Order: sequence, then structure tokens, then C-alpha cells
Amino acid sequence: MVWGKRHNKFNSSSCQYGGRSFHSRKEAGDAMWLDDLIRQGKVVKVENQFKIDIRVNGIHITNHYVDFRVTLPDGRVKYMETKGFPTPEWIIKQRLCEATSDIPYLVNPLEKELLA
Repeated sequence: MVWGKRHNKFNSSSCQYGGRSFHSRKEAGDAMWLDDLIRQGKVVKVENQFKIDIRVNGIHITNHYVDFRVTLPDGRVKYMETKGFPTPEWIIKQRLCEATSDIPYLVNPLEKELLA
């Protein structure tokens, strides 16, 4: 894992892991954890910065990029977000996502919550 020198408005450093760039060390740490779950066979697939098209009554409202889209061995899919500080904009997008989708939206989950 390589840490960058640049900081964003939340004072987090960008980080490289596995040839991918992450917004923070915490997010890169979650990517390492998810990679370990893949090696153990507890998770089948992880997609980073997954784009969610949020629509209400067929009208595009906004796009939301969730940190990880996780597919479990039984085919279930969950959205996973790594958050240190929830912004008002993010809270609205999270609620819209939960209201318009049946896919569970987890924030900083523990392993038992992710795999349940």
C-alpha cells in the first residue's frame, strides 16, 4: 500500500493498493479486507466505485458512486460504503439509494454484517 501526499477537504490522503487508487487509507484497508474475503471464498466479486443511477418515477435524479459493490457466493449483492465523515449530500444520496433499491446499503460494516 502506498500513501499519497495530497489531502482533500476532509484531510484524508489518497492511497494506492493493488494497482487501484482509493480516496483514503481507510477505503484502501477495506479493499484489502474484501480481497482477503475473496481469497477465503466468502465473497465472489468486488466492484470499486460502482455507479448507481438513481431514478424516481423513471426520471434520472442523480448518480451515486458507492465505494464497493459486493457479490456473495449465494448471488446476493450488497453495497458497501467506507465513511469517516458523512456529508449532507452523501446522506441524501444514501437515502435515495435505499428508497429506490432492494440492495442492502452498508456503511463501515463488520464481517458478520456483510456476510449475513
